[in-house]
Amino acid sequence: FSERIKALHQASSADRWAEGDTLSLRRLVDQLSRAADAVAYAHTLDVTHRDLKPENLLLGAHGEVWVIDWGLAGVKGVNDEQLGGTPLYMPPEQALQRPMELLTAPTIDVFSLGATLYELLMGAPPYRGATLSEVMSRVTRGELPQLSVDVTHKRPLPVELVELCQEAMLYEPAQRPRDASVFSARLKAWLDGAQRRAKAQALVIEARSLMSEALSLSERSAALRREAEQGLKALPKSASPEQKATFWRLQERAERDEVSAARLEADRHA
Repeated sequence: FSERIKALHQASSADRWAEGDTLSLRRLVDQLSRAADAVAYAHTLDVTHRDLKPENLLLGAHGEVWVIDWGLAGVKGVNDEQLGGTPLYMPPEQALQRPMELLTAPTIDVFSLGATLYELLMGAPPYRGATLSEVMSRVTRGELPQLSVDVTHKRPLPVELVELCQEAMLYEPAQRPRDASVFSARLKAWLDGAQRRAKAQALVIEARSLMSEALSLSERSAALRREAEQGLKALPKSASPEQKATFWRLQERAERDEVSAARLEADRHA
């Protein structure tokens, strides 16, 4: 997943996310939500991963997502005297090794999922420091950069994802989403909305083309009517039906165009 994050940021411009079939913000958010589903299943068994990070999420060639490296996994009610982890993604309670009851709580994984989402949005892990001790110091104090302030690019950051990311990485575990299932559900809610927005944007584009076509038909209908009226007016009163027929056909074409334009306008409104 870390390689896919890097690829997404490299493929994106300074102010626009890449939108490919296999590489897009929505695609990676979907993959992260499925990784969160796997973690959520572990949470139903009172198991926590405790070392979640982009490098521990593997992506298969056919859309598979695996959560690997459960070597630091914890079980509810079982205390660990020494708990490791990856400082760039760990919550304060894990770095401080206390309180013990929180070291096997689902909120420990929720924080790391939030840190992974942070890296997806920003292109870099949430904690920064020249040395490991500096990073650990920031971890224990909960010094997290704010996405809205420290953003390194001008690409739009979805408000729902920013809020989820910030809530997941709150210093107090009780203020975070309670487990990975809630985290995943909120990612999916954003995905549903993003898909609806994409469909709506496509419909708007289609509506604009229909409006252009309807306008063209209306203009042609008006031109045909003018030509027919002028032609009929120029004929002598004694003109035969055969002489008038040419202009009557123009009127019929004008009516057909007018009906077609009205139908297109109705489709545009729909």
